[in-house]
This record gives sequence, C-alpha cells and structure tokens, in this order.
Amino acid sequence: MATESSHTFKKLKRSRPQMPKTYGMPADSQGMLSWEQVEQKIADAHNYWVGTTRPDGSPHAMPVWAVWWNGAVYFSTDRGSRKARNMMANATRSSPGSAGEAPKV
Repeated sequence: MATESSHTFKKLKRSRPQMPKTYGMPADSQGMLSWEQVEQKIADAHNYWVGTTRPDGSPHAMPVWAVWWNGAVYFSTDRGSRKARNMMANATRSSPGSAGEAPKV
C-alpha cells in the first residue's frame, strides 16, 4: 500500500488500568515504563501485530514486519489485503503491537 499516513505516536500520559484492589496493582507509578523505554522497545522490534476492524465490526489482526522511524510505525501491505481495506475505511481503529517474544505495545 503506497500511501503516506500522518498518524504518529505521541507521548501519552501514563496510567494504570482500573482493577480490583485484590489484584495487588500498585497505586503509584513505581515499575511503570517511561515513554523513552517504550519507544526503545518499539524501535528494537521488527515484528508487529496490526489490529483493524472489519466492516461488520469484528476484529482483524495480522502480523507484519515494520520499522519505527521518526515517531511512527511503517509497514507495507497490498492495497487489496483485508488490513489495508479495513484501514482505508477506518484508520482510527488500527493499532500496532509487537509480535515478538514479549509484547511491546
């Protein structure tokens, strides 16, 4: 798919998921990764999962090879592939994640 996207990652406010206190999740930010640590893990990966939403609302996830460059993830795919058609229909529902040994995003 030979289109350029203006979507880039930006620093997000770190937070913890809301979970019952019995799960033992710390209330403070101790142990949380900094954005710089997250960005390095993303940059070090080359296997990613691209998650999109099909027209009927069901999820579609596919592994792709990608690179992190200048604050964005870049990958290629055929314009006729399901992930490309999903992204062209609704790019806001796409989300990259790592497909490596340990999830990165």
